[in-house]
Amino acid sequence: MQDPRQAALEMVQQNRASIENLWLRYFANGGNSGPLDFEAYVYGLLDPDEYDALILFWAVEEVSAR
Repeated sequence: MQDPRQAALEMVQQNRASIENLWLRYFANGGNSGPLDFEAYVYGLLDPDEYDALILFWAVEEVSAR
């Protein structure tokens, strides 16, 4: 899979998922960031650490599997 941030941004831009839905999946899987920091990750304004990048990857995978 490509960079999970890019995949998440494409999902949001193509209306396949909302930021809120992605964040909920991310948080449910153990993500540490709040909604604002998460949105900043997706839009490339902040860089997640390795752990949060992995959790974002899982969230993208879960949402795209639906």
